[in-house]
Amino acid sequence: MPVETLSADARAHKILDAQLDALRAGGDAIVATFAPDAIVLVPDAREAKTAPMLREAIVRTSPHQQLADIKVVKLVAGGRDGAVWWSGELAITITGGEPQTGQSGGSAHVRVTELATSDADWKVVAAAFSEASKPSMQRAAPAPIPSATDAGPVSAFAANAKQLDAALADDPSVAVFGTDPDEVAYGKTAAHALVAKWAGASFALQGKPRELRGKTWGFALQNVDLVVPGDKYPSRMAGLLIAVPDGDAWRVVAAQYTSI
Repeated sequence: MPVETLSADARAHKILDAQLDALRAGGDAIVATFAPDAIVLVPDAREAKTAPMLREAIVRTSPHQQLADIKVVKLVAGGRDGAVWWSGELAITITGGEPQTGQSGGSAHVRVTELATSDADWKVVAAAFSEASKPSMQRAAPAPIPSATDAGPVSAFAANAKQLDAALADDPSVAVFGTDPDEVAYGKTAAHALVAKWAGASFALQGKPRELRGKTWGFALQNVDLVVPGDKYPSRMAGLLIAVPDGDAWRVVAAQYTSI
């Protein structure tokens, strides 16, 4: 059987298109697009294979609402041997409503960052799906990241904007998504400008991350606290960083933060 050879862009579109078809199909069809040990931010961290109502969390519907339409608004992709990653935005139309609250259908604009590898048979090993939302102060710490590991070189960038800025890759696929509505950056120039705005913020890793690294790829999923002066408790976020090796260093090609 001939080996399928696809560009990073073509493979990213193929995988994401399959995910959108699965979301349209309903039920748990979306789970099959993830690796067995994949963790997904929606916006908190969940195991893809066991998370209840993963589809509803991705498409932002409540029990009495239905997905009417979902399409890709923008997508950028990059890759190395054995890995492909992408960052993009999805436009979602929702119908139906909640009889108790009077909530009716509407729309959602969801940011997405994902990594798929050949080791996982080109299934997604780490992902983030979230709408823009400013993080809020919360007394309780978030649930721990599932299947946590020791922190490594990629995790360190998540809570240090200056280190993240210095680690951004010189790659056309670089994209950074923050939590706020205007925090969307495609390309290294825009990404550096966005991350530089966070240099004065006080971040801290919350608990242990999940960090895995292969020969040509790495990722870290972690909970992150934003310490706001005057607030009694931190504002809670989660983050997904995707990185590639560059000699002894790691360079970040995609980052997405979510409010949890």
